[in-house]
Amino acid sequence: MGPRDAAYVFAQACSSPERTISLYEFLFPVARKVLYFRLFGRAGFHEYQVLVPRENFAEFVRGARRRLERARTAIALFSCKLFRGTQGLLRFDGSGVCLALDFPRGPAGSEFAAALDDLTRALGGIPNIGKDSRLPKRVVQECYPGYEEFASRVRTFDPRRIYRSEISERFGI
Repeated sequence: MGPRDAAYVFAQACSSPERTISLYEFLFPVARKVLYFRLFGRAGFHEYQVLVPRENFAEFVRGARRRLERARTAIALFSCKLFRGTQGLLRFDGSGVCLALDFPRGPAGSEFAAALDDLTRALGGIPNIGKDSRLPKRVVQECYPGYEEFASRVRTFDPRRIYRSEISERFGI
């Protein structure tokens, strides 16, 4: 256990096992964990969030583990949530298992994220567009069947492209 791990374990041991928290703290538990973000340094971290069909979940995890072993990076946070819904256009929704992984930014992290992109496409997953600032346009086009319809609707609604964002520029929408 390294010094950062020991500091976290100590902080948890010193805190009360039960306490009342606000709705904000419940919905956004990491928001008050400023230290978590600072531990990644100036480079920060990638958050890769993907929704994988349940039937492909085990294969995705095995593939992610194999890629992680080659990537020379570390996972700082890993969480899973069950989803049930209907995916449409560019909405991050559908039925399956949502995985979120945080790992350091840098060459190894970028290589790992690209490997996860390949795995996501191969297993019918959809990446969370709002969580991944490096997500390439081609991945979104391949993973979201409603991409072209969404782009067409935007062009119809806003032909002069008055409403733009970094994401819309990167995806050519």
